[in-house]
Parts: sequence; structure tokens; C-alpha cells
Amino acid sequence: MNQLLVVPLLAAMFVGSAIGITSVPVVAGSPLHYASGGGFFAAPEGATGEINDFMFAFTARQLDALGNAEGQFQHQNLTKGHWLHLDIIYMKVVGDDVWLGGVVTESNHLPPGETRIVRLRDNGEEHTAPHADMRSKLSNQPAGNALSSPNLALFDLDGGNIQIR
Repeated sequence: MNQLLVVPLLAAMFVGSAIGITSVPVVAGSPLHYASGGGFFAAPEGATGEINDFMFAFTARQLDALGNAEGQFQHQNLTKGHWLHLDIIYMKVVGDDVWLGGVVTESNHLPPGETRIVRLRDNGEEHTAPHADMRSKLSNQPAGNALSSPNLALFDLDGGNIQIR
């Protein structure tokens, strides 16, 4: 009888770890949404509009209808050598888009405690889709602004995948 429970639990753990959601601690109740993914893209940066290369990875889940969330977001500007880590505290999902608001916990160019928001779009297809998912650059706004779904410009990913569930 116990073997009947072990197999589905192991399968769920394997699938969860494959899509990166097991790094978020378990809490009582079901989250409203999950979002996870990663990838790379190029976008203009700074006053000169110089094209910079970016990489990112994240996992987040919305805990309640107020938009409280938990998760992690890693971001790197490969051109400038900048990197940062955000603890996600807010999340809002509208259709195929998710806005994440977080607090900088580690960075080589920003002080801990600064906040950033980011918008991501799931193209609704698997990783083999001809057009990739999309992502905005990090926006220097209070983390709570993620809940108002600001219109942040999106850039096609050159590679990667974003999933919003």
C-alpha cells in the first residue's frame, strides 16, 4: 500500500525539480500561480542605447489574491559584468504575462534592499516554439508596483523558456 503512494510522490518531485519549482518552500494552501523559467536576450542599455546581452533565471509563486509571493530571480548583464539576486515578494498574472516585484539581496552593483520589477510573457508553447517568450529589462520601481501591471517594454528571448501556470 505504501508503495502506491511513493511512486506518485517521487514522480511529482522529479517533475517539480525539472521545472525548478522545488526551490520555493512549501506552505499551507495552494498557490494561485506559478511562474518559472530562464533565458537570454539582447536589449539597448543606458543613454547610448548600446546593445547589451542579458541572462536570467527565476522561480516564483503567488501565495494569495493580494499578490504576495515568494521566489528567486537571478539577473546578469553579460556585457557590463553586472549581476543581482532578487527575493520575489509580489507577483501578478494577467493572461500570458507575469509581473514580479522583488528586493535585491545580493549584487555587484546595487545595494541590498533596493527594489526592482520585471515583466515576463509566456508564448503559451513549449520550448520548441518558433517565437520565443519575452522579457522586460529590470525596472527601477518599488516592488509593489508589480501589482499595477505597468507597461514595460518586452524583448524577444534569443533562447530559453518561460512558463506561467
